[in-house]
Amino acid sequence: MTERRHSRPIARAAGAAALAMLIAGTANAADRRSPDAEDAAAPTAVALGPGDAEAGRTVFNTCRACHGLSPGDHGIGPSLHALFGRRVGTARGYALYSNALARADFVWTAERLDAWLTRPNSFLPGNRMNFAGLRDADDRADLIAFLKTASE
Repeated sequence: MTERRHSRPIARAAGAAALAMLIAGTANAADRRSPDAEDAAAPTAVALGPGDAEAGRTVFNTCRACHGLSPGDHGIGPSLHALFGRRVGTARGYALYSNALARADFVWTAERLDAWLTRPNSFLPGNRMNFAGLRDADDRADLIAFLKTASE
């Protein structure tokens, strides 16, 4: 396995503004869908690779200050336990959701989480997550792979 350097860059790529507009437009359309609607409108701006869960453990250190992985382990942000397949804004016992998240109407998938992690405030304007995003697609894929294993 090759070693990768993990950092916490602020998303500043030349195409970030265009990507953010694409993601935000997709998120707004998704917000109007019913929770039972097929997830065909999920943002797929970047093809999500398989990721390396062990490398994702390191990337998760960026998230750890606000999010836990055990049921009910809420911090500033909600627990990420059983995140995939859960409707946004519905972590049991967490009551600090922004209006944007409380009104959103979609289910967390790897593709949606990838779009969210790219630029949370562009994906869903008005949310309170104080995080600029992860610019590196490999870091996002690794984090998502880790969350799939660690949050179940």
